[in-house]
Amino acid sequence: MRLLSLKDYTKTDPLSIWQYFYGILSIYFFYFYKILIINILEIVSFFSNKIFKPAQRQLSVCLCFTPSVFEPTKAPQSIHLLFFI
Repeated sequence: MRLLSLKDYTKTDPLSIWQYFYGILSIYFFYFYKILIINILEIVSFFSNKIFKPAQRQLSVCLCFTPSVFEPTKAPQSIHLLFFI
């Protein structure tokens, strides 16, 4: 599989140069928000473990992202949060 360069996009369609930059930006923001959400969930699980300490319960958070791997110009389809107590 060959990576597409900027020259390949400008040859085919002038509008696809914007899709090229949109794909780069969407991947960047996807990973930025993923790190942000994981940090928020770690804080929530830390404080909930302090609250549930007498009951000896642990709150674990499962974060599942379903990005479109084969089409990087699309945003992540869904984000699922699963809480286990």
